[in-house]
Amino acid sequence: MRFFNNSIGKATGNSVFVFYLSFSRIFRQSCSKNRRFLCRRFAGEKIFDVDSGRETVSAAPNQHFTIIFNAFVMMTLFNEINARKIHGQRNVFDGLGRNVVFVGIWVGTFLAQVVRSVRPFPVLFAQCLSIS
Repeated sequence: MRFFNNSIGKATGNSVFVFYLSFSRIFRQSCSKNRRFLCRRFAGEKIFDVDSGRETVSAAPNQHFTIIFNAFVMMTLFNEINARKIHGQRNVFDGLGRNVVFVGIWVGTFLAQVVRSVRPFPVLFAQCLSIS
């Protein structure tokens, strides 16, 4: 069994494990995610005008790491939408409304993350962010 295939098509029992197009998309998205993460991690306190939290030894939550975590969750949510089409289709929103369970889980996760970001929950190890 070969690992890559340059063609776009459906996998069969004796076909490839990962299509070249899928691999290139996964690789590009991971590079983009890492670039955004590292930018927020090392320049986030200057960009968002918050305390970096790197000088303290305590494990107390701060806004800088909360912003990083929220960005990671949002990138993962939008990756779920992009991952729906794997055979070279361009319109990732085509047929999105037909899958009510997917939309419900996605919207619920999005709203829970927004509420979790602006409301204080002592159990969650994050600091609240202001909307303004």
